[in-house]
Amino acid sequence: MITQDTHLKKTNLLLIEDSLADATLFLNLFRESGFLGNLNIISDSVEALDFLTGQKDPLAENTLPDLIFL
Repeated sequence: MITQDTHLKKTNLLLIEDSLADATLFLNLFRESGFLGNLNIISDSVEALDFLTGQKDPLAENTLPDLIFL
């Protein structure tokens, strides 16, 4: 069931991409699309696991992504 709060929540995306060129292309496409959510870009699997488990910065309020792009 979709609630009204769902429409107000910003979408959190995570891109795990080791190619700077591909990550830049992805970022540019989202900017051009008018995407208003949060996009985190991470370059490797170790960093991604740290981010997802909160180990990268335990004091940060990392929100789990709604969608992960590999």
